Amino acid sequence: MNTKILLAAAAATTFAGAAAQAATDIGNVDVLYVNPNAIQVSSNGQSYTKLKSFGNAEVGMRVEYTAGGLDRIISWKVWPEYKYGFGVSSLAVSLESHAASKSYDVFQRPKEVGKNAAVTFPGHLLEPSAVSMCNMMAASLRSQGKSNTQIFGQDREVHFNVIANYQFQTNMGGEELFEVQMPKTQTVICKKWAGSQIPTGPQALANPLHVKKATMKLKEIALMNGTCAVELTTAISTNTAGATMKYRFKHSSGKLSPVFTTKTAGNKIAVVKHKWDVPNGAGAERGWMQLIGVSHDFKSNRARYRMQCQDSAVGGFAAGPKKPKVRVKVGGNGALSN
Repeated sequence: MNTKILLAAAAATTFAGAAAQAATDIGNVDVLYVNPNAIQVSSNGQSYTKLKSFGNAEVGMRVEYTAGGLDRIISWKVWPEYKYGFGVSSLAVSLESHAASKSYDVFQRPKEVGKNAAVTFPGHLLEPSAVSMCNMMAASLRSQGKSNTQIFGQDREVHFNVIANYQFQTNMGGEELFEVQMPKTQTVICKKWAGSQIPTGPQALANPLHVKKATMKLKEIALMNGTCAVELTTAISTNTAGATMKYRFKHSSGKLSPVFTTKTAGNKIAVVKHKWDVPNGAGAERGWMQLIGVSHDFKSNRARYRMQCQDSAVGGFAAGPKKPKVRVKVGGNGALSN
């Protein structure tokens, strides 16, 4: 089913001494196919770890647009977006930087466009989101009381919903038109652990990683120039030394950071530190941060802040100047996603 979007063109123009009102523009977009139909994510018996390499991926789309009245098409572009099909449906990967596009010379601008367009991109761009989605599924199964043996003892499936975005620019003012409502799906096969099921040494009988507690402390930093920041220190206590965990941060606005990785020390504790700039708006700046497990199901406490930043500073969470601080923004077009 096509999604048709009608744009009421409000612009008026003068042609041959008479006023001509732009008629209604009509556009629709379809996702025709997603290749490959299925991709695979490997596991290690405790978490899902990486995407099996497959080269390039391709999404085929059909885009159509009719300019009303005296309007003409200057340019267009179309690109796919991948949304999570497990849990909350939110943006996983946008491929606008790989968009298919076309511009027309001033005397060759058409009234109509009907084109099939294919966007090809490196398959590894899907890896973080595909791995994350498999681990979210595993966390859900753990919350139901299932063991790692049960979770990773068989192949399981989640999926991406693939939609198409497109944008047209016309003589009378371009409008951005969004997404087909009947997406194509791409299956993500969360592969079972194919390793040995027989203990091969003392560590083979050890319990799988379990997070006992995650405690976050927050330090407020308010500088004279009006810039505010928060410095976070989180201690993650586990039952296993030398274990790898993936995690991300959640802000009180609902935005999420990219996924980070840490490893427990010999004392079975991982300590992670991050520094973020605070969005500077009118009145007091307030909110909270929380660390959330991705490879394993755990959460820290919510660490709250309240500061008064006088000047207009950078709007968003950004990195501090020293490594290993992480460059991320909250709000606007930053790296945090809804």
